[in-house]
Amino acid sequence: DLLDRKDIRDFWPIVTEMLIKGDPVVEPEKFRRGSPIDHVGPGSPPFLVIHGVNDSLVPIVESEHFVAALQSVSEQPVAFARIGGATHAYDAVDSLRTQNTVAGVAAFLETMARTR
Repeated sequence: DLLDRKDIRDFWPIVTEMLIKGDPVVEPEKFRRGSPIDHVGPGSPPFLVIHGVNDSLVPIVESEHFVAALQSVSEQPVAFARIGGATHAYDAVDSLRTQNTVAGVAAFLETMARTR
């Protein structure tokens, strides 16, 4: 939620200065358009949300809210993988944890492909 409506995290200057380039108070619609939570609906596609439990940039509670919103309205499968010990962008470096995450994503995609 780029508007941080649940007051979950610290201010992210990169969002206002580089990503959305604006003031969320002055142009909230611009930030809503870029916020995944504002696009949740019955027609949402299948989702696999993966979040590191030790993410210090995006608190895991943000993904928990997103997943709960999806699960409450989506007509498609919604899965949530909490990756123990993982930080933000943990998967940028090859490791056993990253390899297991890739295997999990592949399994999810294969399952979705078989059910279509």
